[in-house]
Amino acid sequence: MRRTFEFNLQFSARRASFLLVATAAAIACGYSFVPKVFWDLPDHRALAALSSGQRICSSDGERIFTPLADIPPLVRDALLAAEDPTFFSRPGVNLHAEVVEVALREATGSAFTKPSHGVSLQVTRCLSSSVRESRAWRTSDWHIANFIVLGRVERDLPKEAIFETFANEAYFGAHIFGVAMAAQAYFRKSLPELTLDEAALLASLVKRPMNRRDRPDDGILRRRNAVLETMVAAGFIGAAAAESAEKKPLAWTEAAP
Repeated sequence: MRRTFEFNLQFSARRASFLLVATAAAIACGYSFVPKVFWDLPDHRALAALSSGQRICSSDGERIFTPLADIPPLVRDALLAAEDPTFFSRPGVNLHAEVVEVALREATGSAFTKPSHGVSLQVTRCLSSSVRESRAWRTSDWHIANFIVLGRVERDLPKEAIFETFANEAYFGAHIFGVAMAAQAYFRKSLPELTLDEAALLASLVKRPMNRRDRPDDGILRRRNAVLETMVAAGFIGAAAAESAEKKPLAWTEAAP
């Protein structure tokens, strides 16, 4: 058993070394060169051609495009709290560190952890969805592919463009994409009309979208309140405002999923 583990560790280490060298070469060459297995991933040219108004994930669903300037701060902050509170202040992804984590976890047989780049990762998954059947999406290659595209997204796109795309492409359940469409579907409101508790509820759906069978329950309530607590911790709102919003009952229109 120990000999088998040592062999697997050595094999994974060699494979990880190759991936690290390939990734380093990709970074050095501005991501224009990557191993052949990753050739069909979106490159810097595809990102350069990407516009915020372009449908990516939402091609088969309902969406109302809203420019970043028209997204109220309350809604923006709720989405950030749910996905990545430090998105606008933190530096870009450390691709080397992410690849090292994947290599170590593969070698030890541990479960993979999702990078803490929620906003950029949501956009990355949209961009990569068209190549999920390629060789780059097998076992740990799936994670390496995500990291490569994630690095390209954070390097080639301004933070404002990434967030605008995220806000308009995030999935909220029942073929509803984008926070503006979600506000209409769940509350029959425009974004400026949303209250704090409603914005927090919508933001909580990005990680766990509801379906047509869902009804108000303690799980949804906890997730909404967790967003409110994160907003307080991030300095987006005061504790009194969060406490007041947490007392509001869960409610959405009957036509919502």
